[in-house]
Amino acid sequence: MTTGYDAMSMEAIAARAGVGKQTIYRWWPSKAALVLDVWVDATSPDARMPDTGDLAADLKTQLSCVVGRLSEPLLGSNFLSVVADSQRDERLATALSDTLFAPRIADCKHRLRTGQAAGQLRKDIDLDTVIDLLYGAIHYRLLFRLGHPDRALTDALVDAALSGVAPRPRRAGAPVQRSGATR
Repeated sequence: MTTGYDAMSMEAIAARAGVGKQTIYRWWPSKAALVLDVWVDATSPDARMPDTGDLAADLKTQLSCVVGRLSEPLLGSNFLSVVADSQRDERLATALSDTLFAPRIADCKHRLRTGQAAGQLRKDIDLDTVIDLLYGAIHYRLLFRLGHPDRALTDALVDAALSGVAPRPRRAGAPVQRSGATR
């Protein structure tokens, strides 16, 4: 993909491909649908969740890969534009969910289940919640322009999700740690 979403048109795509505009519309009902197909093709080779036996490392690798793809200037900005268009286009929203998100969510859930079986993740945890915690934070940062996610963020997300964010129960007789001002 060599053109930003706003500068892209079906007419220009047809001209570059050397075909009529009707041919392009026969395959894709909109430029958003075309960009989605390009995005799925471009990200498919590295979309599979690794399974090295180390759940934390695998999640960090996968999240870092997602952030890397979303950091690519045209690919990332075009993806965000498709997500924005999907808010007004039910057909596009369904295609986005069916072709991009659902397969990746299923793959991640499978990896989380193997992590549960290996004792690396609580058996009672809701897997959708884990996925929301991890991937939702990345998309939140991007969609609201709160800073571009990076490897440090993805590692911190995995560490927080897998270790929990509540303080660990205090052992009997252990000193109480205080935060804030010192006396």
